[in-house]
Amino acid sequence: MNGKLKRVIALAAIFIVGASTLTGCAKIEYNNDKLTIITTLFPQYDFVKQIGGDKVEVILITKPGVETHAYEPTPTDIIKINNADLFIYTGEYMEPWAQTVIDSVDNDKLYILDASDNIELFLNDDDHENEEDENEEEENEEEENEEEHSIGDGHNHEFDPHIWTDPINAKTMVDNILGALNEIDSENAEFYTTNANSYKAQLDELDNTFKAIMEKSEGKKIVFGGRFAFAYFAKRYDLEYVGAYDSCAADEDPSVKRISEIISLIGNENIPVIYYEELVEPKVAKSIAEETGIKALLLHSGHNVSKSDFDSGITYIEIMQQNAENLREGLK
Repeated sequence: MNGKLKRVIALAAIFIVGASTLTGCAKIEYNNDKLTIITTLFPQYDFVKQIGGDKVEVILITKPGVETHAYEPTPTDIIKINNADLFIYTGEYMEPWAQTVIDSVDNDKLYILDASDNIELFLNDDDHENEEDENEEEENEEEENEEEHSIGDGHNHEFDPHIWTDPINAKTMVDNILGALNEIDSENAEFYTTNANSYKAQLDELDNTFKAIMEKSEGKKIVFGGRFAFAYFAKRYDLEYVGAYDSCAADEDPSVKRISEIISLIGNENIPVIYYEELVEPKVAKSIAEETGIKALLLHSGHNVSKSDFDSGITYIEIMQQNAENLREGLK
């Protein structure tokens, strides 16, 4: 952990411990009639809203439009967490700062939930790559693996944290959240359970939508011009992908050689769409699209949303449904 975050946490701890003498500086007022829940990413934020309804006040601690991998909590953020009823994060590999913040909390009633509980995480290597033709020569296989299956989050984490891109993983996250809500607020357990079951049915419909798209598509390969965060999704639906970047958080733009290989692949395999990521200018995808004459479409991982989308009330389901429409176009 860097020195800046340590100083932030130390400052917040001073505010929290000194609350009795520094009136108001460490206490953030919440609606006492509702559970106050702090979430780190948009998917958990939306899941809680769907399950908790009008019985919860949900706060997304990473502001809309912010790149979540680079987020570090402010003193105010830490105080918000300290004064909440429930804090939900994705796990140590997505939010490496979380454990230090948790250790600084001075609230015995705060329920802390790792939303990745009961989900098998992928190693950031090629253990979960798509299988190649067994008859292909080993040298060619290694070269194609390197080109087509850049998996991982690129943040020096051992495991890939982007679990929510798979709707079945999302169902497990919903179950984790439901368990926490029922434990904190057992009087409303039936309400939460009914909402969670209804929402999981929607996730099942989403899963069936993606299965149907893959079953009807002749092609099973996409080209991605951004940083790929869909390893869990790709594994679930047997989707092959070619990425311009070596990892989800690569700092350097792709090499000329890599771009040339992708352009050749698009032409040789008649790939109609190149996809790009959310919240960044898709300069690589647009450049390749212009060069090849194909369309560039968004494939939204949902880790965070723009301020306009957030203010309009966009949901995880809506984001994934739009992904489904864009995949239909690219997998014809």
